[in-house]
Amino acid sequence: MTKLNGTTGRLARARARAIELGKQVPPLTTFKIAELIRAEFDSKWPTSTRVHEWFVEARLDGVSRVGKMPRSFDKEAVLAVIRTDRDAFERTGRPKYPNLERLAEAIGGISPTTLANQYRDALAYRRLRTSKWPHGSRSKPTRHKAEDEWGG
Repeated sequence: MTKLNGTTGRLARARARAIELGKQVPPLTTFKIAELIRAEFDSKWPTSTRVHEWFVEARLDGVSRVGKMPRSFDKEAVLAVIRTDRDAFERTGRPKYPNLERLAEAIGGISPTTLANQYRDALAYRRLRTSKWPHGSRSKPTRHKAEDEWGG
């Protein structure tokens, strides 16, 4: 490598740091390692592809780096918790859990985004406009003209 404005030293340090992070247990993903190195070196470089190339050169590419695996949840258990929340909402006008985050915690660690995406139909009751239900409309009542008021 030719040294150009001191980049060779930074490159070597970044590569060494990536390999050091790559040897950690549990293994970090190449995306996470690249993010950490960019933060440490205050740079837009390296990319996760470059980090992966370094791992191949250092023979660390055989390590599984899948990151967080999606968890599966028992659909019936999730629907049971949603049902109790909906029943409380129908009885009192307020759900048992004040927001999706609390509902997700009650289910057992499912993310609120996953909950909202996968159980959209079951959560439809939460999208009702609570300002109008169950109290009725707060706008002025519509007054209909009587037959004799139409004129004509």
